[in-house]
Amino acid sequence: MKRTLLTGLLLALGAATPAAAHAPLLDCYADGDTMITCEAGYSDGGTSANQVIRVRDKDHRLLFEDRFKDDGTSSFVRPEAAEYHVQFEGDQFHSVIVYSSDIE
Repeated sequence: MKRTLLTGLLLALGAATPAAAHAPLLDCYADGDTMITCEAGYSDGGTSANQVIRVRDKDHRLLFEDRFKDDGTSSFVRPEAAEYHVQFEGDQFHSVIVYSSDIE
């Protein structure tokens, strides 16, 4: 009984580890006075190339939409909106948001 429980626990932990290791990452920063550059990828080294980046204002209106370049970057003109957020949307399970207040 103990061996079965231990085996089940080890299998469950082993199955959970790869999923936890594949998390989306997004960093955005001011690139001069008028541009914002964002770099995206995954914690396991996976690429964000050709995946969607969206910028929305505080009312969720779409301000900018594009796809990350092969090097995992995307640049856009700083929105005039006082508050906005940038979203890297890999798929329905991999999404991350950076708020304008966190962009320096």
